[in-house]
Amino acid sequence: MTFKLSKEQLARRVALAAELRAKAAALNIAIAAFNRGVEPLSRAVAEARDGYNATLATARALADGIAEAAREQFDAKSGRWQNGDAGSQVRSWIEQWEMSLDEVDLELPEPLEEFDSDAHADEIEDAPVRPMELEPMLRR
Repeated sequence: MTFKLSKEQLARRVALAAELRAKAAALNIAIAAFNRGVEPLSRAVAEARDGYNATLATARALADGIAEAAREQFDAKSGRWQNGDAGSQVRSWIEQWEMSLDEVDLELPEPLEEFDSDAHADEIEDAPVRPMELEPMLRR
């Protein structure tokens, strides 16, 4: 067996390199179209999310204010009152107002990066035809 690419393999290599370049160009066109399409949608979602979170911050401030004022009044009452029926009911009411109301955090799609459409084709084309094309290795 000779360590060398056959004529068929050489022809296939050339054909595959050309096909890789063509398909890479098509992929980059699709990536560019995706980025153009997703950008306005992502922007709209981000604006809606930011508007929602701004209103949520107002709601959180209201809830915090109610809970804090009620907690101060509750803590000013006697331990007997706090442990009684009225105190238990007020404690539960305060706890309902001690809500977290965390902001909505969405991971929006990032634009896709186009790639070097020649990279893989060059790699397959630049692979040596026979071992003798490699630099000689030093013997140990």
